[in-house]
Amino acid sequence: MEREKPKAGSHKNHIRLVVPKDPKINYKRLLNNQTNHERSNTAIKEQKETLIIEITAKDLTALRASANSILRDLQVIEATKALK
Repeated sequence: MEREKPKAGSHKNHIRLVVPKDPKINYKRLLNNQTNHERSNTAIKEQKETLIIEITAKDLTALRASANSILRDLQVIEATKALK
């Protein structure tokens, strides 16, 4: 896999999370959480057995905030499953 060199001043921070899916859980709320903000973008793709979450941000603070938002949603989904 070849990596492109970023242009001057266009450094982006990127994180990719691969989350195994539980067949008993509905991930609709999380899939609707795809966002494009001024400082970050979040894309979520659903595959047969995994969710792929990609976050790109202009700075680390925005990256962390977006990642925390997604992780909180995953915690809520897990907690809801435990109640059933």
